[in-house]
Amino acid sequence: WLALRGREGDAADALEQLLRLEPKDAARQAKELMPAQSARARGEPEPEPESPLAVLPQLWSNQVYRDALVIGCGLVLFQQLSGQPSVLYYANRLLESVGLGFVAAVGVGGFKLVSTVFSAQLVESAGRRPLLLAGTAGMSL
Repeated sequence: WLALRGREGDAADALEQLLRLEPKDAARQAKELMPAQSARARGEPEPEPESPLAVLPQLWSNQVYRDALVIGCGLVLFQQLSGQPSVLYYANRLLESVGLGFVAAVGVGGFKLVSTVFSAQLVESAGRRPLLLAGTAGMSL
């Protein structure tokens, strides 16, 4: 963010603190983060933004990024296949058909809000990995 705003010195300081780099290395990395700024300063035209799809082969060729991509896409796929989004999609119709109507739909929304806040706090305190493993174990039973 700092580099995009043209604040190269602040970006270098932030990189130095966050990544525990030497000042020289942090300055070099901050400069690399500012290609449009440096091109503008040299009077060159700004580079065209790259399509998000153009970087997929680069992501796929690196083992670390490929693993993260497969895990992330797999989690989203399994969430969709679990059926939970479908139930929520038809919740209003289901509740109206049994005579509960709008008030029950608002109750479902309120419950989802409370559950989301609780889940976010639980993730912060317990960590993502243990919760993911526990949830996967629970679903497999």
